[in-house]
Amino acid sequence: MKKIIVGVTGASGACYAKRLVEVLSTQVEMHLVHSRTAPLVFHEELGVNLSGWLKEHKVKVHGISDFLSPLASGSNQFDAYVLIPCSMKTLSQVAHGVGETLLTRIADIALKERRKMIMVAREAPYSTVHLENMLRISQMGGIIFPASPGFYHRPQTVEDLVDFVVSRVIQLLGLPQELIKPWMSEN
Repeated sequence: MKKIIVGVTGASGACYAKRLVEVLSTQVEMHLVHSRTAPLVFHEELGVNLSGWLKEHKVKVHGISDFLSPLASGSNQFDAYVLIPCSMKTLSQVAHGVGETLLTRIADIALKERRKMIMVAREAPYSTVHLENMLRISQMGGIIFPASPGFYHRPQTVEDLVDFVVSRVIQLLGLPQELIKPWMSEN
């Protein structure tokens, strides 16, 4: 069973993190770290109490400042780290090696240990600084994934748009997904 760590920042786009957890929590060993503002965003955008919701989904939650967590060490094996949604603040800290929280420490580990890291960037428009930081992370081996849905699957709802983004993240993790059909698929 794959071990996936999910990092949730305070950027808008809580729906992406929620859907990823809903789809994958029964398929993988999932650990989650969230920023201090993520619960506020979950409540504001989704009307969801994040801590209660995570307990319902049996996700292993680690505190943002818990540097005694096994996740704070490179000796702890994991298959991938997904920051979803990823704020530009967190992306900037990762790009410059600032590991002051467990969210950014895990990213530092993923990069130095050459493990898969996907950052679902949620900002628009991007400034030159944002783009330079994304380039740095990409050059270090991280995957920058703008939360930009496609439309070839003819979405009818906001949930369809969310599913598009989440399905692509799942594919990048090397896991099967049934949220959307691949382009020009006959299935």
